[in-house]
Amino acid sequence: MPWFGLLVPENVFAHMIDLAILHEYALSIRQLCQSGVVFLSSVTLKDVARKAGVSAMTVSASLHGTGRVSAERSEHIRKIARKMGYQPRVAAQMLSRKRTGQVGLLFICSTETSLSDIGESGYTSPVLSSFVQVCEQEKLPYHIEYHLGQSPQEEFLPPRQLTGGLVDGALVVGHPSSAMATWFEKHCSSPLVFVDEPGQYAVRSAVDQGIHQAVMHLAALGHQHIAYMGGPDRYITHEQGYLGFEQACKAFSLKHPTQDWLIHSENMSLHDLAQEYDQVVARWWNRKIKPTAIVVHGVSSARALIGVLLQRGISIPNDVSVIAYGASGDCKRTYPMLSGIEPDFHGILQTALNMLNKLIVGKTVNPTHAAITPNLCIRDTVAAPTR
Repeated sequence: MPWFGLLVPENVFAHMIDLAILHEYALSIRQLCQSGVVFLSSVTLKDVARKAGVSAMTVSASLHGTGRVSAERSEHIRKIARKMGYQPRVAAQMLSRKRTGQVGLLFICSTETSLSDIGESGYTSPVLSSFVQVCEQEKLPYHIEYHLGQSPQEEFLPPRQLTGGLVDGALVVGHPSSAMATWFEKHCSSPLVFVDEPGQYAVRSAVDQGIHQAVMHLAALGHQHIAYMGGPDRYITHEQGYLGFEQACKAFSLKHPTQDWLIHSENMSLHDLAQEYDQVVARWWNRKIKPTAIVVHGVSSARALIGVLLQRGISIPNDVSVIAYGASGDCKRTYPMLSGIEPDFHGILQTALNMLNKLIVGKTVNPTHAAITPNLCIRDTVAAPTR
């Protein structure tokens, strides 16, 4: 099943959202959803009738269990309706008014992502929480959909909230597959604003500015030997991280003794990442000049690094300072309490929703892109160098 959605009325969350409860609710809603939905526009009763080769009255009777339609034919018609994505209430709503009054949040998940991963994610959870908070503040009804990854062998199923007319527009979070990107470009007529991904309208965390700010702080403490550990630069957030680090090193005249002080990791598994980091740290600490500070893109990656350093008897922050780009809550739940370059999720979602609302009512959006500066929070893992 590639998707599930949450139709959330106003004022459901009067206070801070309990993500565990929301996750349970999402799972229960997901179990009620039908699979195999393939449609690119609002589907009407007549569309189902045409596909099934029967009258609209026969379709209505089959769907509602009325009239003299055989059980076999009724089941056949219901299967066609499910596959086409026909929804009686939505169809009626679309006939009665041009807009639904709802905004969408579309999470695009990779094939490796499970629902438990989504609930525990240090990125997804604060995005979801901030989206709900902003919508509640603005009294905006909203719809949340998780579009789970599909393998290349599976038939592509587009997001239901967009194809079914459930929302007037959506914020898109996550890296679209090539099939999803093509569908957005060729078939989606709803306004979209992308979060931390490139798009015609997009809002991102200014990772480059945040990394620059962190390096500036470390340099002010006296650190001259600073290393950087990042992830796949095919993602805009990592690309911006590398850019910000390199620009900061030039600005503060920081030189790397060797090229491997700038780590581009492709490992997504924490186990593999820890093994890679162990080899990197072993090389660094066998040299005369060692990093006195390390900037890491991602709290999970920083935790893997801290584990490697502590296992090798390297003290934090006495021997080396560590600062990570990632969510505030994750940084605070790390031992030692991690210094962080922390995205302003509320500011990102507020800006993105403002942009989306303008697009929905046909107003001009200028600028079309925005970058929200992260917050730098220094905690237990950063200190002045001792060597």
